[in-house]
Amino acid sequence: MSEQKKNPLNHISGKRLIKNLVGVSVLSLSVLTGVTGCRGNERISNNDTAKVPQAVSMKLISVKTSVSIPEGSGQSKVLKKSKEETVKKTDKKADKKKADQLNREQSDLLVLVNKDHPLSEDYDVKMKTLDHSDKVAAEVIIQDLQDMLADGTGEGLRFCIASAYRSAERQQEILDQDIKKLTDKGMTEEEAYIQATRTVMPAGYSEHETGLAVDIVALSNQLLDDSQENTPETQWLHDNCDQYGFILRYPKEKTEITGIDYESWHYRYVGKEAAAYMKKHDLTFEEYLEEKV
Repeated sequence: MSEQKKNPLNHISGKRLIKNLVGVSVLSLSVLTGVTGCRGNERISNNDTAKVPQAVSMKLISVKTSVSIPEGSGQSKVLKKSKEETVKKTDKKADKKKADQLNREQSDLLVLVNKDHPLSEDYDVKMKTLDHSDKVAAEVIIQDLQDMLADGTGEGLRFCIASAYRSAERQQEILDQDIKKLTDKGMTEEEAYIQATRTVMPAGYSEHETGLAVDIVALSNQLLDDSQENTPETQWLHDNCDQYGFILRYPKEKTEITGIDYESWHYRYVGKEAAAYMKKHDLTFEEYLEEKV
């Protein structure tokens, strides 16, 4: 891998704080008591024949102790919560281990591209045109993408892929157009750049250049705005995309972590194991990659 390009977005503030989960262990008490017997030595007269005492058998007796804790008491609730948290943490470790194993096998799926991580100049992935479309995407995502759209269509929904792979040239062209629209409204170049890059990245910093990202909207509403999230198609995708290896890349309420405004239409392919893990534990892609469990 070559060194990453200089980040043109250093003036954009905002650091992320990722919180690690801390598990609570449960202390259980077990008491084990051993009870043994021993006969006393008897005095033997000179005329008597010494008799060897029979061996005394030694038994290990298990003593069970139990403390009755009233149901619904404060102590009962604390113990119950502690147990649930321990189970939850154990399950999460197992999930993460399974996802990490797949990640090592399919590391190309987990390339991070955002304001702080430009796409490597030697990134190379095989592209393929989608069936019945002029859109191009990474070949590795094609089957799952088409399965997802086919299953949704089978439920009476109608989708439209607004965007998939973009070249660096096309990506920069889109950003320049957005900046011009804002400067035409009176913004300075710097103000327009900051505003535009809340949704559109410069060349080299966009997930669309990986071929692993797609913008999907309802056929009946092809606007990339807040109205899109209320369409049946978008709601279905939010509920089911992880089953096909996709995540909603820029979720609501997590813009400080992703650095991008909420986009209900932007999906990123990461593979089924990683997608399922991120959805189950409510993680962004950044949180997932940085998480230590």
